[in-house]
This record gives sequence, C-alpha cells and structure tokens, in this order.
Amino acid sequence: MSSSLISLVTGGSSGIGLEIANMFLEENLEVYSISRTKPLNHKIKHIEFDLLNFQQYHPTFQKLKKKLKDLKVLVHSAGKGIFGLHEELNFQKTKEVLDLNLMAPILLTQIFLRNLKQNKGFIVFVSSITATKPSPLASAYAASKAGLSQFAKSLWEETRKAELKIVNLEIDMTQTPFYKDTWFTTDTHPNSYIKPKQIAEILRNIYLQKENLNITNIIIQPQFHRIQKKKGGTNENN
Repeated sequence: MSSSLISLVTGGSSGIGLEIANMFLEENLEVYSISRTKPLNHKIKHIEFDLLNFQQYHPTFQKLKKKLKDLKVLVHSAGKGIFGLHEELNFQKTKEVLDLNLMAPILLTQIFLRNLKQNKGFIVFVSSITATKPSPLASAYAASKAGLSQFAKSLWEETRKAELKIVNLEIDMTQTPFYKDTWFTTDTHPNSYIKPKQIAEILRNIYLQKENLNITNIIIQPQFHRIQKKKGGTNENN
C-alpha cells in the first residue's frame, strides 16, 4: 500500500482512537489525529482542535481538505458520555454529548466526503451498543449513538456506487479512560471488557477485505455483561 495514503482520526490521542491510529500506521498510512491533547505516539501528526467549536470548522478544515488530497481513511472516534437520571443531567453537558457524538461526525464527513469518494476511501464510525437497545440512565448518550449509527448506514447506501466503504462499530464496555469520571467502570474480570487493541485488530481485518466486500455494521461485545460501580463518581465523563 502506498505510503502517500492518509488516515484522519478524531480522538486519536488515547483509547480506541489511539489504537486505531497505531494500526493504520502499521498499514503504512500517514496518520493525523484531531484532538485537544497530543497523541503519545510521536509518529501520529497532531491537529489540535476542539471538535465542539463548530464556527471554526470551515476555516480550519477547508484548508486541511486541500492538504489531505490523498485522504483514504476517516475515523470518527472522538466521543463523550453522560449517564444518570435524565432530568438530573447538566443541560450544557448533555448538549455537548449530542454535538460531539452526532453533529461533529456528520459535519466533518460532509467536509471530507468528496476527497474520500475520489480515493475510494474508508469511513469508520465508532458507535455504541447503546444504539441498538433501550439504555436506562444513558438516554441522551444512546440517542446520540443511535443517530450516528443511522447516519452511517444511510450514508453507505448513498455512496456505495462511488465504491466508498463504510463501517459502523457498535461497541460495548471497553477498557479506556472513557469511564474515568463516571459512576461506573469496567469490571475487573478480563472477560467483561474489550481492549482497544482488539477493536483495532477487528478493524484491520475489515479494512483489508477484498474490494467486492463491505462489512457495514458490526457489534463487538465482551463475553460477560458486567460493570463495576465506583464511589464518588459523577454522572458524566470528559
């Protein structure tokens, strides 16, 4: 694969996004991360940007669009959650969850879609298992991810004639910093959570499929369904 091909990952500084970015480096792509913090891997090129700053999307990303003419892969991994009784959730934090999880991927995809079509590219949406079922204490978060999953599936039908590949990953409990400020986290049993590197390896296999195939949606779950409650946790994450 040509080293001139480019992957753009949101939230590539940690967790699932970082492991996906590392995987595409191994596949000889030039990798950029859009994130507020710098990735630990210095080979990943950092674009410092707050994805909630919608007013700066066009001036920032239109310039980047011209630079990334060889964009092959776009990964929407940045996200945040808010959990608890819906009437008790912070209003602004709830809006941020909806904006980051749903609006940001939709708008960013719109900006880079022409480049991706021209390069017969690959778009990855990191959604959630909550998109597939009723999720008490996660109503707003689940709604944002359900919207993301529906957008991914609809966009695939819209663009498949352009030979664009799209996969939507509906992921369950994963061992990442996502839960650091919530009232719950992954259980300690190794069969109760997914490792980010496992997700990256699954995605590698999808990316390397033959050109006549596209795996459009995949659900990834650990063997056990367990969480661990924390003392002193809040009902939202950063």
